[in-house]
Amino acid sequence: MGITSSCCLMIDGKVVAAQQEERFTRIKNYDTWPKYSIRSCLEIAKINIKQVDKVVWAGKDPPAMDYFLTKRYSSYSFKDMIDEQENYWYPVLYKNKKINYLKLFKKKIDLNQSPGKKILSKYINSKGKAKEILKKNFKELLVVNELGLGKNKIDYIEHHDCHSYYSISNIINKKSKILTLTIDGSGDKAINCTVSIYNNRKLKRVFESKNFIIGRIYRHITLLLGMKWGEHEYKTMGLAPYSGIRATDETYRIFCKTFDVRINSKNVLFKDLKDCYFAFKEKLKYSRFDAIAGGVQKFAEDRILKWVNYWIKKTNIKEISYSGGVSMNVKVNKEIAEIKNLKSLNVPGAGTDDSLSIGACYAYANKKGLKTYPLKDLYLGYQISDLEILNTIKGLNKKKYLIKKNQKPEDISRLLSNGLILGRCMGRMEFGARALGNRSILADPRSFNTIEKINKKIKSRDFWMPFAPSVVENHANKYFYLKKNVNYTQMTVCVETKKEYKKIIPAVLHPSDFTARIHLVKKELNIEYFRLINSFYKLTKIGILLNTSLNLHGRPIARTAADCMEILENSEIDGIEIENYLILKKNIN
Repeated sequence: MGITSSCCLMIDGKVVAAQQEERFTRIKNYDTWPKYSIRSCLEIAKINIKQVDKVVWAGKDPPAMDYFLTKRYSSYSFKDMIDEQENYWYPVLYKNKKINYLKLFKKKIDLNQSPGKKILSKYINSKGKAKEILKKNFKELLVVNELGLGKNKIDYIEHHDCHSYYSISNIINKKSKILTLTIDGSGDKAINCTVSIYNNRKLKRVFESKNFIIGRIYRHITLLLGMKWGEHEYKTMGLAPYSGIRATDETYRIFCKTFDVRINSKNVLFKDLKDCYFAFKEKLKYSRFDAIAGGVQKFAEDRILKWVNYWIKKTNIKEISYSGGVSMNVKVNKEIAEIKNLKSLNVPGAGTDDSLSIGACYAYANKKGLKTYPLKDLYLGYQISDLEILNTIKGLNKKKYLIKKNQKPEDISRLLSNGLILGRCMGRMEFGARALGNRSILADPRSFNTIEKINKKIKSRDFWMPFAPSVVENHANKYFYLKKNVNYTQMTVCVETKKEYKKIIPAVLHPSDFTARIHLVKKELNIEYFRLINSFYKLTKIGILLNTSLNLHGRPIARTAADCMEILENSEIDGIEIENYLILKKNIN
């Protein structure tokens, strides 16, 4: 459990399933016990809980019980987040007051969640040493109570080790030395960045710090801009390019005066910062919203690039793997990819706390000297059965919907080329926040009007946010400037677009700087999706489809056929392909 909860199941060194709890509860960023994910992973593997040899927790620290009880990461509204700053953190940090967090957020306490009202009430009513003991043993208690397994089957992996092992999970058997980096808001013992070297199947940490607070700064600037931290940082990144150079530079200088990176063998130093919310609220009170976004993005790029270059020079290792929440900033990753003489860059999808469960499996297996296999893709979740589809669509209004079966790629690509916007729910659900074709909304990348239609009538997204291109490997270099030996398959690195295509594929480019957060589609990773895009190419001579996640605004990505129907009925999407069935709204024909 981190900011989001998930479960991963590894059997004989191979990940056979991994899923996020939010997909089951339908609550974005669901952050406590992942009981439905556990159950589904076992069902996918066709085993029962008694066959599990070891339960590995991602994170050694006891859970933050106040946050667990209130489901802070998934239940708090924007207003709650502001109230927390003003009514808890300000008195604590600036007035040295002791504030009872649970009393302040009493209405948020959920006693009906695992491990049940009796135990959770006992924690709330305990005091002193008894309370500390219960907190210390809480993870163990959850496993014993919820899974019925003994204490001897439980182990723990440090938070950033989980991030580190996840970052190399897809290249786990690579023989060359890999510089393994992690940056996030905070992990065990408040550590927020690490540097490790992976060599001969062993990971050795050479640096860690509590002071590299880029993630926390970015999080709180997102809140200051009127958006939810832990969820909308990508919106801050998307807003940043709209700021003019002069305005960006002014706010950038404010950030630079507040935080600097001066690296030595023991620490990363920062200065003049009491907190990451009120300090900047005062310093930025005369700055425009877009300038603030532009300044914090430039600041993040500059400081992280300085840090990465330092460690490349110090270790003389030019192959990089990178994870942690901050690794989701694709613009920073673009800057890293452009480092001179860099040999490779690997930023796996889902670098946030979602993937801690995957990293924990790899870390534990390595710790025990067990053989592991690379995680070749993120299609690790639930797959919809024909029976489920039939049960879902049998009651559909035939006057409103047209149902077609066994559509070929040519049929779907023809509809897309005619301007339809279609959902695609096929195969196993992908893991992480990024749709990689199996739970996606697809559209023609050539029409700028597509952006407005999806934003206003389907996703209810902010106007400034770009959509991503899924591009087949054999045509990618035609449209974009790609760097050699950079992993573009999981939508984690931004690229520049070639001048001649900026007006041809506007729907998949950032409207201000024309960069693209590309999803490189390889035949061996997703053959059916590859065929669909190739079919679209045969019709249009464009080997790209607009790709965005199959969900409504503020909701998790669709998992079931019922989730798909909810999207179809509550938006103006034209249709959704669910396995062998295509459901179209009749009014679009």
